[in-house]
Amino acid sequence: MGKRITRKWSEINEHILSLIISKIKHPSDHIRISAVCSSWRSVAKYYRYTLSHPIPGLMISIPRNPLQRKFINFPPSDDYYHTINVPCSSHRCRGSYGGWLVLTVADNNSNSIYLLNPFLKRRRFLPNTPENVKKAVLSSSPSSDLKFVVLVLFESQGAAFCKLGDVLWTRLKILFCDECGFSDGLFFKRRFYVVDEHGKIYTCNLDDSLIEEISSQPSDVTKDVRRKFYLVEIEGGLCRVLRKFSSNESFYYEIATDDGDIYNDAPYIYPLNSTVEFRVCKLDPGTRKWVEVKWLGEYALFLGMNNSVCLSELEVAGIEGNKVYFTDDRQRNVKDLGFVRPGKDMGVYNVDDSSIKSLCWTQLEWLTSTDPSAVWVAPLPW
Repeated sequence: MGKRITRKWSEINEHILSLIISKIKHPSDHIRISAVCSSWRSVAKYYRYTLSHPIPGLMISIPRNPLQRKFINFPPSDDYYHTINVPCSSHRCRGSYGGWLVLTVADNNSNSIYLLNPFLKRRRFLPNTPENVKKAVLSSSPSSDLKFVVLVLFESQGAAFCKLGDVLWTRLKILFCDECGFSDGLFFKRRFYVVDEHGKIYTCNLDDSLIEEISSQPSDVTKDVRRKFYLVEIEGGLCRVLRKFSSNESFYYEIATDDGDIYNDAPYIYPLNSTVEFRVCKLDPGTRKWVEVKWLGEYALFLGMNNSVCLSELEVAGIEGNKVYFTDDRQRNVKDLGFVRPGKDMGVYNVDDSSIKSLCWTQLEWLTSTDPSAVWVAPLPW
């Protein structure tokens, strides 16, 4: 009998390995292969472009676990998830782009903020913010572009930005608007755009630190409608998405009291979805008018506490076109209004018939432990 030959996995023929990797379409599988060893990682990195687009997965908080969260692959399944090292508790996610998370730390009013990529195990620190952050948007991936810019939208009003190496945030001055609370931002055609709580669109001039209005408030949205606006790029155009909530949210909110910690000790209700409708409009660059988009066709939108994403079902397996995949991204602790957000308002909206179905059945306690409870994360293995 001949001598048995043993080989290390790291010594597998590179041509065979490249053939295997070239057939892989799911980011999670790319990540696992990249983590085997340095030689496998170099081959996987070379074939990273077989992933036409990163596919968002759901990052879910774990109750009573301050150091880890669940990552559910797409399409969401309660039987297929793994654990990632992302702090919970006082660490709150305020943005997500290309596997990078923007985390704020509620600790002694320090307003510290940093970037974390749990898949690459990398971290980048940012200057402390002058006030609490509602949402953060990145211009590009810190993995591939050291000139990336982070734009933060404050909980009260206004916005600021910083670049790698800055020691302070640069506050943006808002022209012709004394009080502007922004709900979302987008890096589109080499500049940032933001949308306020009334649906007005502004462009950000970082060179002059100015924000200037370019589009007025939608005429079909009344003040008594509970709503939230997003910005997303669809087929090369700037689009505004209106998210409408139930006009009677008594089933959705629990009244907070002044006694005790309303963030940790608030009672919880298992509600139905508070979101009732999404409406998409596209900006005509010539007339500066908004045109309603009644059919998304092959495209699907991913909205929440992330850089808003539009993906095609023809390029990304598992998603369904003409759908809006959304998570609950409204602030949990809104003490001045006396409300506490439960965190379960997430699902899939069908643009065709305005129906909403469950995104996935997740353990209900996963959706009540932190703010926000679920975030879209698109991991990349490089």
